[in-house]
Amino acid sequence: MERILITVACLLIASWQFYVSYGELRRLKTKGDKNTSAFASFAIFYSFAFGVIVLGLGLQVWFHLI
Repeated sequence: MERILITVACLLIASWQFYVSYGELRRLKTKGDKNTSAFASFAIFYSFAFGVIVLGLGLQVWFHLI
């Protein structure tokens, strides 16, 4: 039962992270200008990376790899 709860939680967090990251990427592409922080691209990249890590964690728990 815990395995299912952890997996569902990880998948929801990863989905939310991808949704927010993609939305921020679209906003940055359309409304970004010279006043936009140079670190915004790093933030978006690491946001996607965090989503991939959480997704991988959820899949590993589901398939009993950890």
